[in-house]
Amino acid sequence: MSATRQASPLLLLAAASTLSAAVWARVPTSEAAPAGYSYTLAQAEVGKTVYTAHCAACHGSKMEGTDDGMDDAPSLVGARFDSHWRSRPQALFAKIKQSMPQDDPGVLSKDQAADVVATILRANRVVPASDSALQGH
Repeated sequence: MSATRQASPLLLLAAASTLSAAVWARVPTSEAAPAGYSYTLAQAEVGKTVYTAHCAACHGSKMEGTDDGMDDAPSLVGARFDSHWRSRPQALFAKIKQSMPQDDPGVLSKDQAADVVATILRANRVVPASDSALQGH
C-alpha cells in the first residue's frame, strides 16, 4: 500500500504537467491562424505535393518568388505574405482557387487549393488554431 501512496503524487504531477501543456498549446500567439481557419499538419504535407506540381515553377521551391523581369511571381513567405495574406487566409484561398496557377487558372480542386493554403501557412509559421482540416469554400 505504501507504494501506491508514493505513486499518487507522481501521477498528480504527471497529470498537472499534461494539463499545463494542453492549456499552453491552445494559447493563441501572434502567429496563430485566424479564428475558424485552421489546418492539419497532414494537410500541409499533402499541400507540398500540390505546390511542387502546380506552384513551384513560378513561386520557387522555397516559395521565395521570382523576379525574372517577364513573369514575376511574388514571394509567398516573409514580409509580403505578412502584409497581404496573414490575416486573410480566405482571400488567399479564393485567389489560388480562381486564378492559379497562372498558366491554367482554376485547375486546382477546392481541396487542393485548401491544401496549398495550409502549406503556405505552415511555411510562414502560422500555428494551426485547432486540429481541424482547412476546408475549401
